[in-house]
Amino acid sequence: MRFAYSPLNLAILTALASQAYANEIDTTQFIQSNNLKMSPIEVEVKAKPEVGTTVYSKEDLEKTPNSSKNITDFLKVNPNVQFSREQRSADSQAELRPSEISINGAQTYRNKFVINGVNTTNNLDPLASGNSYSGKLDGGSQGMALNTDLICKLELIDSNVSAAYGEFTGGIVNAETCTPNTEIGKIHGSVTYDYTESDWSRYHFTDEEEAAEFEDPTSSNNKEYKKHGLSLNLYSKLSEQWGINSYASKRESIVPVMSGLEDRSKVKSERNNINLGTTLFYTPSDTTKAKFGFDLGDLDSLNFVDKRINSKSISNTETLTFFGELESKLNNSTLKQNISYQTLSQARENDSTTGILWKQTPTKNWSSNPGEGATSSDIELHQDTFSYSLKNAFDTIQIGNSMQQLSFGMGYDYSKVAWERPNDAYMYNQPKTFTSSSGISCTAGDILCDEATDENNYQGQYQTNGKYYQKGKVNIDQQRVHTFIENTSTWDNFSARLGLRADYDSLSKNLNIAPRTAFNYKPLKNDLLSFTTGWNRYYANYTLATELQDQLAFLEYNLKRTKNQTEDYSQILKTIEQ
Repeated sequence: MRFAYSPLNLAILTALASQAYANEIDTTQFIQSNNLKMSPIEVEVKAKPEVGTTVYSKEDLEKTPNSSKNITDFLKVNPNVQFSREQRSADSQAELRPSEISINGAQTYRNKFVINGVNTTNNLDPLASGNSYSGKLDGGSQGMALNTDLICKLELIDSNVSAAYGEFTGGIVNAETCTPNTEIGKIHGSVTYDYTESDWSRYHFTDEEEAAEFEDPTSSNNKEYKKHGLSLNLYSKLSEQWGINSYASKRESIVPVMSGLEDRSKVKSERNNINLGTTLFYTPSDTTKAKFGFDLGDLDSLNFVDKRINSKSISNTETLTFFGELESKLNNSTLKQNISYQTLSQARENDSTTGILWKQTPTKNWSSNPGEGATSSDIELHQDTFSYSLKNAFDTIQIGNSMQQLSFGMGYDYSKVAWERPNDAYMYNQPKTFTSSSGISCTAGDILCDEATDENNYQGQYQTNGKYYQKGKVNIDQQRVHTFIENTSTWDNFSARLGLRADYDSLSKNLNIAPRTAFNYKPLKNDLLSFTTGWNRYYANYTLATELQDQLAFLEYNLKRTKNQTEDYSQILKTIEQ
């Protein structure tokens, strides 16, 4: 609609302008007469979006449905993040452990997870199964399952990654808890409670056979569940120099599953996730600011094995991190230093140290595929890591018609890993049958032999083969060193970032050189259209499970009865130990 310059419109505009000028004079006079002091306004300059980097705010996290309240489940909104069918299926909706993700097709454990500037990636045993007989644990690629209610910024970097980042081939997930930008002396916070259950879900099946398999909840089919959680976040700017943020979260998932036994009983498995943390912020001057604090994550689960009696086990992953960050404005650069100490503990504890798989007989009749005892040995895995890194970014300078910014950095990490099997474990899964007329009988007290019955000439059975997992300890030390240098140049509507990174690992003894480049051209000289390209090389993190398995092989032995059912396994064990 076109504005008509009539005398009436001009008169109205003149009156409004006069009134606005009068209000401005009155306000100024009121402030001067009452000697009022205005509080300074803090202005945050947001970085321009870069290709390959996606930043999510607290509002984005809050408005996106996420019943599991973990980081990777939220990232389903990003098309560069892929989930396995198992993670997205209805079978796993009761889980609290973060989903495993692939970024740009890389393996799930080749991503890097950072919380408050500290690497929380699980390099101990990120892919193992909790039902493994040997020394593996039911871990995951994330050492800490941080509740998204406690996060104020989440960043995903999937391409054109700066030389400042290393030890990944997929992508980087960077999470930060909240920073207190409030009035001085006032406490702010939030309390969040969420609840969901399987009755609120709707399942879709591809055919009747799949629907029949999903009829009863089992350990691999979480059809029934109730999940709920409580989160508390408090933050305050205590003074001009000090600020604080504290958080706590507790989530629980109750999963009733069918035991698989003939009595059609149910057992209650559980999942629990706890987050605690506090960060102190200190700004003594305009040129110096620091923050330090701790983060704690504790994820555990109570599990049972289908069709197996006395199969209770508890798995736990606990991560405790102490961290500090110091940022100093020097004469012509900004120096940022990070230091942290982290303990990552994983453990599994079974009710039994012996596991036996039987054929169904009148005395072994609790299920169609009866088993008893554990399916895995007790394991304790502990890692202590000390890390220090620095990055120095020089101020932007002009050279000719271009703007140049140079940065460099380096870092050192030391990890000490201790693996332990505290108890001997025995697993038997090859029973041999015999009839009551064969003349074979079981030795008194032999738990590995099932006596045949006279009724209908029914078969008996005894275990012929097994595995012996000897208790023991394995210790590993690992040192990692990295350094990088990078320069960003800008000419009019063209920019180029050239970087080089070097990483050395004491276990693999590899020195990896990784060039990093990124070029951007904006033909319209604005953000409406841009072309980005680059050539980069990334090297993955070295998982310690590979090193562990080489040494664990010396603690595993095969057991075999070569004569008959009366042969004593204990004599075989003595021979092995000698």
